[in-house]
Amino acid sequence: MNLLARSSVLAVISGLCSASASADVLTVNIDGSADYTTIQAAIDASADGDTILLSPAVYYGRINMNGRQVTMRSTQGADLTILDAQGQQGAIVMLDGSETLSTVIEDVTIRDSTGTNGCGIYVGNSAALTIRDVKFINCSS
Repeated sequence: MNLLARSSVLAVISGLCSASASADVLTVNIDGSADYTTIQAAIDASADGDTILLSPAVYYGRINMNGRQVTMRSTQGADLTILDAQGQQGAIVMLDGSETLSTVIEDVTIRDSTGTNGCGIYVGNSAALTIRDVKFINCSS
């Protein structure tokens, strides 16, 4: 292989390596000691492939995954990391249709979610997700 051909091959390989993005780890803790104080803020800042780590706490309010293909999991287990809808009608976690099985919710408790349009987790349109070690408490429709 001549010098020009080798340079071209190295340039292509170098370009491919620099184009690949590394996944980030985003942390959430309501006490302000992490990257974000709300789960939604971490989701909004995330990119596909990222991991969102939830510190032990009770997190109130709904979240929308916004099409992100991320892993969201607790750092210390479902008994200590709770997503609480406070009895509001409707799902606490919403998927809008572009999520895939690469969207993972893991090791949390989802509680106090009621409604006729889903409770706990709402998976809309052609969305998909992977659920691992999630507890559902007082969720009914």
